[in-house]
Amino acid sequence: MKQKNSNETVTFKFIGDDNELLAVADVKGGNNPIPVSVDLTGVLKFRIVVEKPDPENIIYGELYASLADGKLFQ
Repeated sequence: MKQKNSNETVTFKFIGDDNELLAVADVKGGNNPIPVSVDLTGVLKFRIVVEKPDPENIIYGELYASLADGKLFQ
């Protein structure tokens, strides 16, 4: 996110073949890392979408979100 320890939140959605597999909501800048595990068995198309709860009411104008240390295991 743009600002560490921000009050702004985002939701990470993990989408497989147009179906939501997992959503991690209310993630804020400065939060501790949140480990996630998503079963991708049989999934052909995988996306990670970051959504703002209210894009019209952003305190800082923009938000940034990042994922770190992503791994795919077979």
